[in-house]
Amino acid sequence: MKAIIFSMASGKILESMVKQQIIGETFKIFLDQEQFDSAIHLIIYFEDFETDTYLSQCIDYLIDQTKKPQFYEFKILFLIKLFDYIKYVQFDNFIQYLEILVKGDQNLFFYSSNPIKLAMILIDILYLIKRKFKVALFRIDLLKIEIEDLTKRIIKAITNSDELKQLLKQKDLRGNDSLYYMSLYNVYTILDTTSTDKILQDFWKSSKDVTGYLIEASSSFRIIMSNSTRFLPQFEEQNRFYKKIDLKKLKSHTFQFEVWKKSMQISLVHQLREEMSQIKDGELLALQNYVQIIDQQLEDAGYDINLAIDDNMCSQLDDIPQLQLNKNLPEAHLWRLPQLKLDICLENNRRYR
Repeated sequence: MKAIIFSMASGKILESMVKQQIIGETFKIFLDQEQFDSAIHLIIYFEDFETDTYLSQCIDYLIDQTKKPQFYEFKILFLIKLFDYIKYVQFDNFIQYLEILVKGDQNLFFYSSNPIKLAMILIDILYLIKRKFKVALFRIDLLKIEIEDLTKRIIKAITNSDELKQLLKQKDLRGNDSLYYMSLYNVYTILDTTSTDKILQDFWKSSKDVTGYLIEASSSFRIIMSNSTRFLPQFEEQNRFYKKIDLKKLKSHTFQFEVWKKSMQISLVHQLREEMSQIKDGELLALQNYVQIIDQQLEDAGYDINLAIDDNMCSQLDDIPQLQLNKNLPEAHLWRLPQLKLDICLENNRRYR
């Protein structure tokens, strides 16, 4: 029987590994063919087979594509989607490729229909990297200065004010325009040119921007239209009440306001008693006396808590059906009522904790 179960488990593991390999190779083919919509669908619809190794392999394929300047905006947004899973070594390769494209002859801004928007998206991911990896602070600052200088030169080269206004107001796939990123990261020096003064005045004096739909402000709409629920906060895991009890993360309970001092004492005594129980027999025989003292303190503290619970919190238990049934017992059994009260209090205390 064990052999059958082991063979079935091995077969499922092998099947999962094969599917991961097939999905990974398909992901690489889509990236090579510049089919980014199909590539991101693989990440969304095959979440069950995602592991750290699988995601790391996909990220390696994606960063390898950043060597080429085509469709760079989509590649950056894809990296931001997978930002939490990217390691520093992978970011280091990305920064190296980006430095070559920014400082080299094959400038990536020549391949973009909106170089200003692409520059702002690059500054966005550079700030995210700098916030996560402090070791790359110097390289990122130098690269950011290069991108700002290139963007300022591009803006000066645009003579048509309407075209420049359209480039500044064009939004990316996340719904943000270039002016949003400039205000977010305080890079207004890019607009420090004579050609942008009139445009900014027009933006300031213009009427309110009424583009978009009212339904976009709905949380339900955002959840439905989100690319993947995997990137949404897992509220169940954060707030579920049946997590394993950890002595270092004790939560509040019903009797906290009455016996919280004793409760804290018991948690410390339990922790110390647990540590003492891990000592092997024959080692440090002098600590046996401490173990006896701890047991006595644990018993005394528990007795004090039981008295506090019985005196302060159990007065409201007269309406409990179990107690009402016991009131009908003969007088010889009425002595069991205090013990029954205590048992119910302790049971409730255990549940709340």
